[in-house]
Amino acid sequence: MDVSISKGLAAAHETYRRAKRGELFYAQALLDELRHHMMQADEWLHDRAPETTVVAKFDKRASGTVPIDLTMSYCACEGEAILAALRSLVRAYRNQVLALHEKFQLSRPLKNDMAALDIVP
Repeated sequence: MDVSISKGLAAAHETYRRAKRGELFYAQALLDELRHHMMQADEWLHDRAPETTVVAKFDKRASGTVPIDLTMSYCACEGEAILAALRSLVRAYRNQVLALHEKFQLSRPLKNDMAALDIVP
């Protein structure tokens, strides 16, 4: 779980950098990676064992606003659209990371995770 959070944060940071550089196809792929980590977090938060393929039928079992957050994050391959989608996903991911820290004894400091999310404008 700690590794997944770390990878989700890295995907968010790298999406921002790549979108700002104009590497839009790669930025889109990184947004998809962040979506994957958000789906995995939703599985853990709701005591569902993450399946081999987390995305399989996720729209049927996702909880709360996660399906809406994910759906709204699909955008045109344009820098500003990608950055807007990233901001939206980071807001939702922040809530998930907070909830994961509350529910599980994670070895990573919450303060560091929140600081990492605050970096993404």
